[in-house]
Amino acid sequence: MYNKSRYDKLKYLLEIGIFCVVIYFIHKEMKIYSIKDIRESLRAINTGYVILGVGIVIVDYFLLTMYDVLAFKNEKLKLSNLKIIFTSFISYAFANSIGLSGLTGSGLRINLYSLWNVPYKSIIKVIKFCYVSFWVGLLWVGGLFLTFEPVDLSRFNFYFGTTREVGIILLIIAISYSSHKVFSKKKSIEISVFQILISLLDWIMVSGLIYIFLPHSDTLTFMKFFPIFLSAQIIGVLSNLPGGIGAFDYVFLTLMGKYYPSSTIVAALIIFRLLYYIAPFGIALVSYCIYRVMLKRGEVKNISIVLGKMVISLIPLLISILIFAAGIVLIVSGSMPPLIYRVKILKDVLPVFTIKVSHFLGSITGAVLLILAYGIKKRLNGAYYMTIVFLGAGIALSLLKGLDYEEAFFLGVILAIIIPLKKYFYRKTSIIDEKFTLNWMVMIFLVVISSLYLGFFAYSKSDYMDQIWWKVPFNKEFPRFLRTTLGISATLIVFGVWKLFAPVNEIVETDSREVSEKVKKCLSFSDNPEGNLVLLNDKKIVLEDEEESFVMYGKSGKSYIAMGDPVGKPEKAGDSIWKFYELCRKNSKQPVFYEVSKDYLDYYLDVGLNFLKIGEEGVIDLKEFTLNIPQRKNIRYTYNKLNKENMTFEVIPKGEGIKYMKRLKEISDEWLESKKAKEKGFSLGYFDEEYLNNFPIAVLKKDDEIIAFANIMVTDSKKEAAVDLMRYLKSCISGTMEYLFIYIILWAKDEGYERFSLGMAPLSGMENREIAPVWNKIGLFVFKNGESFYNFQGLKLFKNKFYPEWEPRYIAYSGVFSMPKVLKDVTLLISGGVKGLISK
Repeated sequence: MYNKSRYDKLKYLLEIGIFCVVIYFIHKEMKIYSIKDIRESLRAINTGYVILGVGIVIVDYFLLTMYDVLAFKNEKLKLSNLKIIFTSFISYAFANSIGLSGLTGSGLRINLYSLWNVPYKSIIKVIKFCYVSFWVGLLWVGGLFLTFEPVDLSRFNFYFGTTREVGIILLIIAISYSSHKVFSKKKSIEISVFQILISLLDWIMVSGLIYIFLPHSDTLTFMKFFPIFLSAQIIGVLSNLPGGIGAFDYVFLTLMGKYYPSSTIVAALIIFRLLYYIAPFGIALVSYCIYRVMLKRGEVKNISIVLGKMVISLIPLLISILIFAAGIVLIVSGSMPPLIYRVKILKDVLPVFTIKVSHFLGSITGAVLLILAYGIKKRLNGAYYMTIVFLGAGIALSLLKGLDYEEAFFLGVILAIIIPLKKYFYRKTSIIDEKFTLNWMVMIFLVVISSLYLGFFAYSKSDYMDQIWWKVPFNKEFPRFLRTTLGISATLIVFGVWKLFAPVNEIVETDSREVSEKVKKCLSFSDNPEGNLVLLNDKKIVLEDEEESFVMYGKSGKSYIAMGDPVGKPEKAGDSIWKFYELCRKNSKQPVFYEVSKDYLDYYLDVGLNFLKIGEEGVIDLKEFTLNIPQRKNIRYTYNKLNKENMTFEVIPKGEGIKYMKRLKEISDEWLESKKAKEKGFSLGYFDEEYLNNFPIAVLKKDDEIIAFANIMVTDSKKEAAVDLMRYLKSCISGTMEYLFIYIILWAKDEGYERFSLGMAPLSGMENREIAPVWNKIGLFVFKNGESFYNFQGLKLFKNKFYPEWEPRYIAYSGVFSMPKVLKDVTLLISGGVKGLISK
């Protein structure tokens, strides 16, 4: 489940292969040029054109946001244009830079639009509209221009000599699709025309951005240039590489080769990527982070939780991208020749040795940041502090090795962003204990390979290229590059070997009975009485490293099912959740958290779990509790009526119930027989003498004979109390259970408890709006019509007599389509297997 499939591994290998092949062909195109040629081409670009380019980028991204505006109009949805444009810009900026697979932009759209109460089904339609609009526009624009302004493909030795044949195919697809939509009345002509028009203007703007950075040419008009750019973009999109990097560049470089020197084209591409990809991504990233920090997560609308579609908190992921980018900057900088005039300034005030050591350490710092970025993504506390240290070191080293103030500024901005976000990095696990994913290792490999290529290209005209690297003079630039390469490689190899031979930090799962003292210590920290269910000894537990919090769970089918929120110190809850999640990953099991509250939803989101509301828990504020209010007139009537029945209430202290167990067992057996039920478990207590002796036991007596009882789950903090097992004789008069509940609540109030839990009302409070997921609708149907199976609605009505506050309870699970299996596993676990389920 959690291991990469063969398809995923093949996909990674294919992308690496495409990237390496593209690098090889780019090298063939560039081998007669040097880094000096590219720098001269960059200097030749007029600053006025760069400013014009910024304007073009602003206009183009505004055009892209019109896809979302058009989608809202098409779906007849209402939302302010400002919110639509904000969401659309962030989504496109991320999608363009990270990849056009649709996942990045889709996740951000779901995340942001759901916060503004846009129905989930409508969000999906907006995403589909934007995705289809992109391809429809590309088909029309590409089809028209590649057909009527064909590009010469002779340099590629393709079967087609020009793009005309490809253009005709694209045009046929475009005409067929648009005609079908219009004639089937699934889309108006107006919408279709606007889609094509926005796409045409978008492509004109993007191509114009790079066109203005090329020198004027009488032989290359914009009409000839436009289809060349489109051809390269189509290949870039199909490559599925982020921003089409490499694939787009190679095709563009090759097709433009007969008009300009490669160094001129590469210079234009560099400015193009900086303005169109990197700058918008940086702005979108900062904007999104600021927005998320300002937005209190507790204020997230329930709809985004109920839907189970809200993506995990993106801040650590986005920061990890920035840290990774910082590592790339330092490594690439170490591979390139320094600016001579800056080095001369440094030599006047610093020893040469200091400059060279700073250069060496700067590249190693970059390699370390590539590793730490993964720890940041995983919310590691140690990685957070180390990242701050290495970013600070990177700033200093950037200045010491070559007065690279641009790099120092970039690292400084990242440092300023990450410092206030400490609360998001709470896990105290070592990065050595984290299992690096295949895609992260691939990214590090590609960075190192790319930096090697850039270094060898930059020094391709060096006098020392033909010499053995350890024999070249110490005080030259090319050997300095070789030494930094060795340092980077050594750093990564040492880390890999260290990780390979480091002691494995095993995640220990154990029976609760075996660590009873540790369990009791955690219970003493907990404010949730349901944590006492661990004393049933029918569950396994996993403790976090400091053994101050644990998750209790059972195994059923292909799921590990945790009962409730973590038990113990609240500040350790996140570590416990991650520990349980890693245990599930290790054993290839589905992680499930059953009956969780809203208190720790952030942490469940962090590990990527989805949510489904499964009911509500009734809670009474004991400080305000009184029978003398109109809303509690029914239970006040019961209380007054049964007070006349000569019944007495008593609470047997914890540990003293053992002498009453024979009588309690008789009552329990008769209750089960009358209900034709079997003992359950896991989320409910069952009759067990050892278990019940852990609690105060409330009893009702008539003529000094116990006729009803309930064990009371309490907490040391006296924050909350709750009833677990409540049973009574069938001869008891009507209202006995209600009467016992009233006395227990009054007892808890007298004892100084702050809240009292009436327990769950399963499947209540579920939404039946269009936006509610299908499982909510099924649950609502069962709640209203399922009395023959279980009286859900009656249970809610009974508890409503006490006039409680209702708090939502959820099931957290992984996987979009795993809910049927999860519900099956949970049901079997609670019922004690198939036999228990059949016997009710």
